[in-house]
Amino acid sequence: MIVTGKVVQVSVRPAITFINLDKKYPNSPFACIIFPRSTNQFPDVKNLMGKQVEIKGKIAEHNDKPQIVLTSSNQITVLESATNSVAPTNSAPKPEAK
Repeated sequence: MIVTGKVVQVSVRPAITFINLDKKYPNSPFACIIFPRSTNQFPDVKNLMGKQVEIKGKIAEHNDKPQIVLTSSNQITVLESATNSVAPTNSAPKPEAK
């Protein structure tokens, strides 16, 4: 499955790393989990803060909330930073100059 969202919280703990999308814990609708055996795959995990991301993996439920366990950095694709994600409204494409 593929899930997209904005990273709003990265919590690095000795036993686990949480990446919460769209809302901070405990209101986050979706979480990504990194266990210690995989943390070396994500050396810059805190740099995901504020970024729009695409997450790939098997969705599981934990405490009635969906999550994906991340084991490889190729499961995360940064789509764009949050500051660049706001598109102008009611804008028409500009014609190309000839």
